Amino acid sequence: VTRVRSRGGTLLVMDRWKRFQFFDLKPVTEANGKSSLRVFRDFEPSCSCGGQGYLVYGDSRGVIRVLDGEMKLQNNFQAFKESVVALGQPTKYPETVFVALGHDTIE
Repeated sequence: VTRVRSRGGTLLVMDRWKRFQFFDLKPVTEANGKSSLRVFRDFEPSCSCGGQGYLVYGDSRGVIRVLDGEMKLQNNFQAFKESVVALGQPTKYPETVFVALGHDTIE
């Protein structure tokens, strides 16, 4: 830490960065601990959001999947013809609404 004096007083400046380890990186697996989650076997997420105990994933084929806190599939539907670009939950209605942006083909 370096002290720098200014007109308003003393300012402390950090001259080194500290690395924080917030979580361990390890794959989520089935209960047996050996195989990857079935819900992701034919599904490659391109975006996600979470809230109210649910995780919502979108993929490049336009499919949206909703998982509960135990990573169990609660809903699966074709939202767009092409791809899901972004997912989010508005702060005004976080328990009832999520927003999806995606690409559709024009016929």
